[in-house]
Amino acid sequence: MSGLFNQKPALPRYTETWNPQIVLNHLKTYPTTGNLSLKQLTQKLVMLMALLSAQRTQTLQKLSLEEMSASPGKYIFHISSLLKQTSAKGGQNRHLFPITFTSYNVDKRLCVVELLTAYIERTASLRKSTKQLLICYVVPHGPASKDTISRWIRQTMKDAGIDTSVFKPHSTRPRVQQRQLLKLLMYLFMRL
Repeated sequence: MSGLFNQKPALPRYTETWNPQIVLNHLKTYPTTGNLSLKQLTQKLVMLMALLSAQRTQTLQKLSLEEMSASPGKYIFHISSLLKQTSAKGGQNRHLFPITFTSYNVDKRLCVVELLTAYIERTASLRKSTKQLLICYVVPHGPASKDTISRWIRQTMKDAGIDTSVFKPHSTRPRVQQRQLLKLLMYLFMRL
């Protein structure tokens, strides 16, 4: 077995990371929230949610209006569904901690709370009976699958100039890109 390991060692997927500032600068070029098309609003919201929450697309897919609580400047999502990282043994890791999105008043173009509010209002008449937060922006506007969410993230990365043949949507997660995401968070909080 050690001979097989020596022939094909387990190496990390990425030897370098991409700079989230590139994507943030791209998102700033979008029209104001009121003038965004549903496609632009969806892609911008999903990309910011992926960067700020550092969650898998499976987790973003499980965000639900029924398990959401809203307060001024804040949205909190509780996830009770089973996820890849849910522990079967129970205890502290039984379920994911609530995902919180707070307002970013320094630059409203990057405020996930403002985008979430606009998205919920704009999709209210389209969502029919589904309570899943993210729905498709094309008819019949059904619940978005994790593959669809992944495609939205990949398209936004590609539009921003990130090489999507190298970097996948999963690269928005902190273990893959920890230094760059820490820089992003420091940038966002230093501007407050």
